[in-house]
Amino acid sequence: GNGGPEMGPRRVGPLMSWKDIEGVYPRYPTVKDCVLSPSDRMCFVDLRPYANTAAYTINETASIQRAYRLFRTLGLRHLCVCNHNNQVVGIITRKDLLPEALLESLLRVRRGGGGRKA
Repeated sequence: GNGGPEMGPRRVGPLMSWKDIEGVYPRYPTVKDCVLSPSDRMCFVDLRPYANTAAYTINETASIQRAYRLFRTLGLRHLCVCNHNNQVVGIITRKDLLPEALLESLLRVRRGGGGRKA
């Protein structure tokens, strides 16, 4: 063409079919395949070293805008809702802040059913 670099898709390697990928994909046992003895059922894993015990919270009287801003700026998946005594009274998920979920909650409040799902 015009002497410049050729634009367009470049293939890095050969394409693989789904059958090829599926053939080499590891097969893990299902939960139903696992057999636990009574002593196995008494075992536990201490996840405290890996868990963040200082969860982010929001006051139950805070605005939806504040909750949304916390989710967006901190990249949260869940947000604990606390009362004035700092007791957890609920939890908000990202899905709770979607327009459809907010509308459903608003309609529930207007019907007198409260903001919480039944």
